[in-house]
Amino acid sequence: MDSFYPINTDENGTVTSASIFNPHEYIGGTLVAIAGNDFATIACDTRLTNDFNIRKMRSQSKLFDVSPQTVLGSVGCWCDTLALLSLVRSYSLKYELDNLMPVCPDSLASMLTRTKFTRQYFVSSVVAGIDSNGLGAVYFNDPSGNYLRLPYHISGTGGRIILPTLDWFEGNEEDQMNAITTSLTVDKAVEISMEAFRTARDRDIFIGNCMFINIITREGVQFKQLPLP
Repeated sequence: MDSFYPINTDENGTVTSASIFNPHEYIGGTLVAIAGNDFATIACDTRLTNDFNIRKMRSQSKLFDVSPQTVLGSVGCWCDTLALLSLVRSYSLKYELDNLMPVCPDSLASMLTRTKFTRQYFVSSVVAGIDSNGLGAVYFNDPSGNYLRLPYHISGTGGRIILPTLDWFEGNEEDQMNAITTSLTVDKAVEISMEAFRTARDRDIFIGNCMFINIITREGVQFKQLPLP
């Protein structure tokens, strides 16, 4: 059967990689998630790009409410993000019916690991929310399915630029991995996230327009939209 896409070959008859259709298009974007004692925040920019062209969308959120205390953030291939989100919605509904309680970040991170082990999704996922003990939680989940709980995490194109901003906030605390969690307030977390995106905006074409941030507490999820002038 003939291929819909033209196949280019070299003098040896080998198909060149440039002619192979690749449906996975990276659309950029950055996530910043921070866990506090009794809250968590997760923020994203709103720009969808391709090949250094801002031709997709300027107001697209990369954050998705999964339950009253759990938010999923995803950056990478946009079609894979939407496909994974559909599975997450189905899983969260089944979890709530089986357990008579909404899905928590711990369970959602575990579910993402099992899902990505069976099929590869070209996305990096961050789960933020309130865990089963009432503490703020941030889980990073890479495209191959590995996950790790962290006090904060940055995913996306601006990660290398933003990470030093959070490291600077921690200062010279002896236990740096826990310092940001024990001394943080909601207002300070929002301020840090905003400063991080402002720092990266001038150095990364994939970041811009607005910052969407979800503040997750035991009372629910609060949404804020802040411009990136």
